[in-house]
Amino acid sequence: MPVFLFTDIEGSTKRWEDKPDAMSKALASHDSIVSSVISDYGGRIVKHTGDGFFAVFDDGLAWAACAVEIQKNIAEHDWEGMEPLGIRIGAHAGHAVDRGGDFFGRAVNRAQRVMSAAAGGQILLTKEAGEATALPEGGELRDLGVHTLRDLETPQRLFDLVHPDMPVTEFPPLVTLSAIPNNLPSQFTPFIGRGELLERIRSTLNEREKRLVTLLGPGGTGKTRLALQVGAEASGTFPDGVYFVELETAENTDQAVAAIASAVGYSFRSSDSLSELAEFMSGKDALLILDNYEHLTYEASGLPREILFVAPSLTVLITSRERLRVRGEWVVEVGAMEYTELGAPEDIASDAARLFLETAARVTSDPFNTAQDLEAIVGICRAVEGLPLGIELAASWTRHMELQEILGEMSDPSFLQVDYRDMPERHRSIAAVFEYSWKLLSPEEKISFEALSVFQGAFEKLAAQHVADVRFGHLVALADKSLVHQTGTGRYRLHPLLKQQAYLKLGEHSERHAEVEIRHSEYYLGLVAKRQDDLISGDRSAAVGGLERELDNIKAAWEKAVELQRFALIESCLRGMTSLLAVKGQFKEADRLLGMAIDGLSGSEGEHSLMLANLLAQRGWAASHFRLYAECLTMLEMSIDLFRGAGDDAGLAYGLNNFANILNVKGEDDRAAKLYAESLEIQRRLGDPHGVSAALNNLGILAERRKDRKQARQLYREAMLICKEQKNQHGVSVCLSNLSTVARDEGRTDEAVEMLREALEIEESIGDEFNQALIRCYMIELHIIEGNMDEAKQMAMECLGVFQSQGHAWGTVRAEILLSLIALEQGMLTEAGSILLQSMRLLEEHRWTVLYAETMAVCAELLEELGRHDEARTVASVAVHSGPLQQYLHDRIAVLLKKLREHLTLEDEQKCGERGRQFTMEEALEYVREDLTALLGR
Repeated sequence: MPVFLFTDIEGSTKRWEDKPDAMSKALASHDSIVSSVISDYGGRIVKHTGDGFFAVFDDGLAWAACAVEIQKNIAEHDWEGMEPLGIRIGAHAGHAVDRGGDFFGRAVNRAQRVMSAAAGGQILLTKEAGEATALPEGGELRDLGVHTLRDLETPQRLFDLVHPDMPVTEFPPLVTLSAIPNNLPSQFTPFIGRGELLERIRSTLNEREKRLVTLLGPGGTGKTRLALQVGAEASGTFPDGVYFVELETAENTDQAVAAIASAVGYSFRSSDSLSELAEFMSGKDALLILDNYEHLTYEASGLPREILFVAPSLTVLITSRERLRVRGEWVVEVGAMEYTELGAPEDIASDAARLFLETAARVTSDPFNTAQDLEAIVGICRAVEGLPLGIELAASWTRHMELQEILGEMSDPSFLQVDYRDMPERHRSIAAVFEYSWKLLSPEEKISFEALSVFQGAFEKLAAQHVADVRFGHLVALADKSLVHQTGTGRYRLHPLLKQQAYLKLGEHSERHAEVEIRHSEYYLGLVAKRQDDLISGDRSAAVGGLERELDNIKAAWEKAVELQRFALIESCLRGMTSLLAVKGQFKEADRLLGMAIDGLSGSEGEHSLMLANLLAQRGWAASHFRLYAECLTMLEMSIDLFRGAGDDAGLAYGLNNFANILNVKGEDDRAAKLYAESLEIQRRLGDPHGVSAALNNLGILAERRKDRKQARQLYREAMLICKEQKNQHGVSVCLSNLSTVARDEGRTDEAVEMLREALEIEESIGDEFNQALIRCYMIELHIIEGNMDEAKQMAMECLGVFQSQGHAWGTVRAEILLSLIALEQGMLTEAGSILLQSMRLLEEHRWTVLYAETMAVCAELLEELGRHDEARTVASVAVHSGPLQQYLHDRIAVLLKKLREHLTLEDEQKCGERGRQFTMEEALEYVREDLTALLGR
């Protein structure tokens, strides 16, 4: 059984304050001595703890000799005029979890607590550590009796290891709870984590003028367990004792006074019990912990102050769901435990995950160590947002269910409950936690709290007023009762588990429920409608900045508007909503919400045909970022027919432009040009500058493909002028990006770089990661042209990550083509081939002609590098005849063809060229795939 050993320097804080320079030098000597001795005796140093070490001895037999050697060497060292260091050593044997070279578990915690009880020069150990070692010759164990350590777990029999080589053999009484008066109850579970919060509370209590401290938090945050741990660790600061007073059953001041008197062991002699109790405590330097005070905050709010007024050395620590709201009260908010937001398995050592593992270990012997297990645990902790009670309730189900099943049940509030007989009724379920707080609310506060449950995530006080009809005073009152949390940015939120319960309460009042839901939809969709013009073609950065914090509520408002058939609300913000989601890269979410609205129109399409047309046009555009184009074209064709039928020219022009965009990417330039021209004519007639600039830009792209750079430049500049006049941020960035490719192909590289930097700055100010990635793809091409491969690769990896995270298939292949070309330039042929094979799967599915031609161009270069000259010439022919290539790729193909002429006869070159011209896309992809797979051994 491994032995865990902790060392520490007694009185190090004072030494640092008195002689920082000498202590710095002494610490270096100390670290050298202790670390070398531990290593000599086969111990492993887990970590340096500041003024000491945490080490583990897999073979526990040597630890005792190591500890004696440390004390001996420390005593014999010349500290150069400084008082010799006193080293405390504590040891305990047991099992712990090894995660990433660090150890977690009860045995580790116990070893650290044993060390904390020792004096300088002392070696203190548990019975388990004694049984796991062989005492060095001359050493003996001295039984010090049973002591309650400051972890509050089961009292522990402790031993003192003494040896002739140790300079000190007599020590003062152990620093344990047994040494001071207290009634702190032993705990059957270890205290886990909360290091920063514990330190904050300790610091507050150490400022002795702060004599009334409230640990404030909602039910289930672990306030009681935290207060007990604080009391145990602070016991050395309060020589007259630490007293815990449970007030759950006290209903008034008299009963509270009686409970306090019972806890401190006082019997009343007269009817003036409060005065007697205060007088009894007047001379005591003690800590009084008053637990569960929330139901007494009105009846007995002045009680702590009355006692403190008479007892100047007394400190009172209160746990409550509500502030006392009296002068002299210092509040420390107790919230969730640290949990991993992204659910990364390597972060399982978070406090919340450790609590889950510790709780689960008590009810099941099944180990949780696979990546899927750890991800599920972090997911569970995230689902309850680190609420300790929620974590413990969920972990208790591991004896009945798999982790993934538990995670799947987390949305049901009734799931989180247990039947532990020793757990207070108010903590046996989340519903019980809620009901306990619910009973303490006034009727007006109950109505307010119910209404606030309609919000998704955080909300502003103005929204609380307009949506929930909650006045600021009631919002503050609910915050004071720990039911509403202020995020620190002028926003408020409900814990999701309490929100679920409050929403059930709201559902019991159908008329009020409907009113609040309607106001919620009107308020948040109204915010989008007000910023719609800017979202589409104006100051997009300001619009997005004002809305992105409200996105969860905006999406919920949309869903509720569909459910309530409030189609006028949806129509008022339709294009703005799509633009907002696009800026945030949420194309799939846009597709889902638009599809939901389309389904909601089922049965009333005739009445709302124009709205259906707009929804289809928006969805066809949003879906084109990840769906197959055939599906998107169907939506857009339907929208165009509906616009024509309704005589809506503005909608028709928009639909035509979106339809042509897909044809553009598919390489159907002639069809796209006709539709762009029709859209442009309508937009000019309607006087819509945004529509005109969009059509001009797109026609410029087609002109550039035809190598008519003069016309492309003219179209881009005309569009740019319009966008600048309209202060259309995104439009300007698109024009700059397009103009940069013309400048690049004309050899004006510096101009191209400056244009792209300006475009990128615009999209960064907006916060549009998708368009930032598109601009960076142009920058990558410039890096490749100039031979800056390291910069190009780093940027391409970043772009690939953005596209993949957003599910954007076209962008993913675009980035992969660039990465394969970079790998080819760096001589990493296998990597280049692997990337190309990967991109071909999406190409075959989506059939993008332009990207297909670019992929074939890179494949041709790779095949030539691999010595496959016939195949390289064939694939080069495919690239040249499949569609227009960007100028820099066209130039590379020209160089490639010249190189191939050195290896191929004219006849072979012609045969290969003809073969490539006759290939269909499927045939060409299969031809290249087979060749690369064979060559790369895949």
